[in-house]
Amino acid sequence: MLAATVCCAALLSAVTADSAEAAIVKPSAATTGVPVGTHLTRHNGNITVTRAGTRINAMDLYGFLVIKAANVLVTNSVIRGGVATGGNPGLVSNTWAAATNFVLQDSTVVPAHPSVRLDGVRGANYTLTRVDIYGTVDGAKVIGNNVRIQNSWIHGLVHYAHDPYQGNGPSHNDAVQVLNGRNVHMTGNALVGGSNSALQITQGNGVVAGLGFTGNWVDGGGCSVNVADIPLTTMSGITVSYNRFSHTSTFRNCAIIVSNGVNLTAGGNTWVGTNTRVALTWRA
Repeated sequence: MLAATVCCAALLSAVTADSAEAAIVKPSAATTGVPVGTHLTRHNGNITVTRAGTRINAMDLYGFLVIKAANVLVTNSVIRGGVATGGNPGLVSNTWAAATNFVLQDSTVVPAHPSVRLDGVRGANYTLTRVDIYGTVDGAKVIGNNVRIQNSWIHGLVHYAHDPYQGNGPSHNDAVQVLNGRNVHMTGNALVGGSNSALQITQGNGVVAGLGFTGNWVDGGGCSVNVADIPLTTMSGITVSYNRFSHTSTFRNCAIIVSNGVNLTAGGNTWVGTNTRVALTWRA
């Protein structure tokens, strides 16, 4: 048996409304990750979950976590991954179509063996709630439908001078990168962008639609939020509203940059400190 069963309905509570009031307190070490006082049980080696409804609680996993079953719940745990030998794995991966409704909650994702090949969480059909992710190239990658990231803290991304996925040029670090997907919502998070962005949306793997980015605290990146329809020519159903931006982007005051082919709904985005409205930067 891998871990104790989690029985409390409160652990399954989720923020369902994309609103400015979704998170009152900015996520930090005090509100995300494994709760203080949790006794963790160490597990050495990868875990592949193939049984629907599996519960994993209070585990310190020195290995990769791969989800291949529906309705899996992981709580109060640290996922550290292993040594990356190829590909671009996530410390946590949920890339199987049948692995729906995966929830990672009150947990920490940080690599034991940092590498240019490692991301934090990758895939589709997952919910992250009060998760602390750091030490990877990208924090969370969205590659498919039905993703919710809420009240989480993604920060401390590691930049590499030579990245094999960038033609051996510098790594492009994103707190969250969306490559395709519908029904994707990010609410009440603190996202600290790396060299590229806090939120990068493209359509490299297919259409992106029905995406809401609302009520987040956003820092860093070249431009903190980068919405580009490439390699397609249009994108619709994107909402970026009521987020709070810091003046920390590499390009001065570039909070949100948007390609002209994107049909974007935006409003209520403000600068931290002054509460003045953020202007959009449009890319031809």
